Amino acid sequence: MNFFIDLNQFKKYLKGITIDTEDTAVVVIEKNDYRATILMESRVDYKKRITLELSIKFEYKKKQKEKIFQREFKIEHHPEEKSTHTKPHVQIYGHGPLHEDKVGELWITLPIETEEDYIRCIEGFLNILPEMINLCEKCLEKDMLNCGLLQNLKVQKEFLLAKINKPQKRVY
Repeated sequence: MNFFIDLNQFKKYLKGITIDTEDTAVVVIEKNDYRATILMESRVDYKKRITLELSIKFEYKKKQKEKIFQREFKIEHHPEEKSTHTKPHVQIYGHGPLHEDKVGELWITLPIETEEDYIRCIEGFLNILPEMINLCEKCLEKDMLNCGLLQNLKVQKEFLLAKINKPQKRVY
């Protein structure tokens, strides 16, 4: 994949960034019983002008009795030397601290052909993010995201959902 995705173009959608570097942006909200994080990271080869790795992830961990349950929602791709899933994909996890506490995992590879399509999918992911955060903790999205700006990405959300729903070839 030879796309160049500038992570900085997406930082405007975050609120209360605690770490902000050229290749990373982090928002953390920590309360007595939960911790919520949005993490944006990229690794870029500026000579070749390609993004080798990209990850935008919302992670939510909540203490319930003695256990911590976690939910993750992310869009990402990885280089071949790091992972077998190198194409852009959306992942959703729901799990606890132990394997037997696992309650779900979904991994959808996105059929993306152009850099513009990938950017639209990322923006669509960001548009969906407030809904995902609100499922974890009511109104938390208002502390983490510029929801007003995200409202402008409804067309990108539909584009992402169409990519997610597109039938894919299965390799067995």
